Formats: sequence, structure tokens, C-alpha cells
Amino acid sequence: MADDYENMTVAELKELLKEQGLPVSGKKADLIERLAGAAEEDDAPVEETEAASDAEENDDDFFEDDDDWDEDEDEVHVAKQKPVLDEATQEALALRAAQKKKTPSFRRTEWFRYKRLS
Repeated sequence: MADDYENMTVAELKELLKEQGLPVSGKKADLIERLAGAAEEDDAPVEETEAASDAEENDDDFFEDDDDWDEDEDEVHVAKQKPVLDEATQEALALRAAQKKKTPSFRRTEWFRYKRLS
């Protein structure tokens, strides 16, 4: 297998390293060592890989429920209409607006400067 890696270019070696999730930096000899080491590790722990894949399947089952999280957002927002006010309420609001116009507007919080209010 190492002979196959020797005949490959650095770019091809880097592609293989990326596929396996290994670091891509270094000289060609370093890249070949990483690939050879990864190939040996892949052959040895077959049972551990099966157990890990079972755990990953359980995690996938947990996240499958999240696929429908945005189904509630399909509903269209409907704006509420303004309430219809009766005459008494309209008169009360008009009275409030008239009283508000009579109050002085302060440019600052120095209310004590105004003789009428102090």
C-alpha cells in the first residue's frame, strides 16, 4: 500500500487525507506515514467501530424529531383589527387630548424655574 502512496502526487495524497479527516500539512513522506498509519488503525478496531456506529444511530434518532420544528411557522400572521369605540370612549379620549395640550412642555427637567409650578 505504501508503494501506491509513493507513486501518487502530493495533491492526491492531500485529497485522501481530507477524506479521512487527517491533517493535510507536511512533506510527502509525512503524508504517506499518516495515510499508512490510518490504514493500519482502520483494520484493527472493527468491533469498536460497530459500537460507535450504533451510538451514532441513536443520536440520529434523537435529531430526527427536529426535522419538523418549523411546521408551526407555516401559519400566516393575521393582524388584529382596531376596536370600534363607542361615543363615550371617543369623547373621553378627546377630553384627554385637550387636557394634554394645556400642560406645559418642559425642555429640561428644571421644573423649579417656572414660578407657577414651584
